[in-house]
Amino acid sequence: MDSNQPSPTLTWHSKLHRMGRLVKLCIATENFGPLNAILANYVTHETDHVTVVQQHAEGPDALAQLKQVSLQQIHDLECSFRSDLHDLGCALDKAGKDRERTREAFHKFSNSRKTQVDKSWDKATEAAEKIIDKLPEDAQDPATDIFGAAGGAVSNFMGHQLKAAREIAQLLGRDEVKDAIHDAEVTNQTAAEVTGAWIHSLYERGSKGKAFDGDFPAPAESYQHLEPMAGDRLSLRKTAAGWQIYDCA
Repeated sequence: MDSNQPSPTLTWHSKLHRMGRLVKLCIATENFGPLNAILANYVTHETDHVTVVQQHAEGPDALAQLKQVSLQQIHDLECSFRSDLHDLGCALDKAGKDRERTREAFHKFSNSRKTQVDKSWDKATEAAEKIIDKLPEDAQDPATDIFGAAGGAVSNFMGHQLKAAREIAQLLGRDEVKDAIHDAEVTNQTAAEVTGAWIHSLYERGSKGKAFDGDFPAPAESYQHLEPMAGDRLSLRKTAAGWQIYDCA
């Protein structure tokens, strides 16, 4: 890409829906690199997006509503994962040592997770779009960036859930799978609480998530060299070496 060429401009509508599509692709491929890059780009960007929105919007209601959308998404994902874990445990108990029934139980669990994740992002994107659409024009783009950063936090939470699911899959047919399911239930609740706290911090003026001092993975240093707004253009490409981050400009 020619460094002298201006970066492509995306409308806030395009950025919002692109984020939703990218999240689903990252979940499907279990590669969260582009989302980490977007989050790192937001956190290290010199603009305080919360301040900009507050300068152009009347009152803090819109930001509070946007934050609630992400918090509700975390709550929904936490509850659906807990419910699916419970159903999986019951199905595995009934399956006993029957390998075919065990595989069917985990397949049903996996399909439910995909459905719940897709549903949560569609619901969150639709709710955020309605809120941002009512904002003054100068506040719409920064509000979308804030919501996108919160989406990065949500995707990190889903990464914890995926990791727990993989650990369960490795223990199918063994007695230790019960402990893995129990551990997944515990870490699911803890990760939800931590993610919620970080989302609160993302919406604090002058914080951009930096005020949060809990145990949550910080943006990878390898992404912090990004040119301004590069995160808006990042996507995934399947290569011979696997899924890679690339600049789609």
